Amino acid sequence: MLKQGVLAAIILASVSSAQAESGGYSYPVGLDENGDNFLALRSRPTTQEGVRLRKLAPGTLFGVIGRQGAWYNVRLLDGESGWVYGRYVGCCARGPQEPAPAVAQTTQIVVQSGEAETARLRGQVAQLTALVRANQEKQERREREAAAAARPAPEAERPFADEDALAGLSARFEQATANRASYLTPTRPDDQDLGRTARAASEQFPKVPYYIPGTRESGRFWIEPRVGDTGRLSYDLVFVDPRAGVDQKRAVIDLTPEQLDRMKLAVGKISSWSDIAHRNEVRRHYRKRVDCFPEAACPRDGDKIDGQSSTEIVFFVNEDGSTGGRIQRNKGRYDEGYNVSVKSARLLASYLGYVQSRGERDYAAGTRTAADLDVMFR
Repeated sequence: MLKQGVLAAIILASVSSAQAESGGYSYPVGLDENGDNFLALRSRPTTQEGVRLRKLAPGTLFGVIGRQGAWYNVRLLDGESGWVYGRYVGCCARGPQEPAPAVAQTTQIVVQSGEAETARLRGQVAQLTALVRANQEKQERREREAAAAARPAPEAERPFADEDALAGLSARFEQATANRASYLTPTRPDDQDLGRTARAASEQFPKVPYYIPGTRESGRFWIEPRVGDTGRLSYDLVFVDPRAGVDQKRAVIDLTPEQLDRMKLAVGKISSWSDIAHRNEVRRHYRKRVDCFPEAACPRDGDKIDGQSSTEIVFFVNEDGSTGGRIQRNKGRYDEGYNVSVKSARLLASYLGYVQSRGERDYAAGTRTAADLDVMFR
């Protein structure tokens, strides 16, 4: 059993590591779908100087890192930064934290790498230390119970695996510390790149709620990227009912990459149409289809088609002036709908775009051949 002094030394050496900060994500709002329908990313906080770097489509996520007057300095998920006009910026969706851009100077990179390795090792030390202490407390409790019963204490199970793992991890921790004290760079490779799959990333995005009109029932969306047996990428739009006792998947819509893109644009249009309704003080019951697919199976508005199924996105205005959207699944003469608020529609558009990007990246990585890599590493 390891001595308490060793545990104390390891824990004390682990206290000084920095913590990562996680911020909120912003996104374009108030765009004109009948016009350019994009937010310009510029090199300077003005339209009179500099150049336009990119066109940010609805659903694009970015972090705000500064402000000058009515302009925001922002950084995109891919690391590119620039200036956008603040009037068209919505906030704030908390998303999965992306790694910060690499520091240019070599010594800073080495220090950051060392701190990251220290933090990772410290976390593992803390977990194993807690496990060892729990086993020690369990053994002590057994001994006390045996003494109270006036009989020999049963031999407690010694946590060989836990203590051995802690000893090995302690040795690695000490070696890493000694290595950084002797050399500027690590002796062995320490650039492991263990990322997350698109499916895991899709579960980390802020939850987007929906509600069933005319009831008290509600739930959340989950978009699951997957590759079928034929090797094709697709997405499952899952309507999750977290209060269900058996099956929490209330409904699932299978989307092709093209259909996912259409849904993202249609859901984003709900936000811009809401702005139009409020600017014009529309206060009457109004409903309009934004998009429907596949077209051949879509009924005319208000009609039904036996034996056909389709998905449509609908914008609506209520008599009190409130607005929202609806994702409706047409199943022959039966339809079921899931309504969202305008703010949820904005977040859903960002969620669709995020999962679409991660799914495409995973699919590209999984379908690369040796010839593709040869071209990459010329």
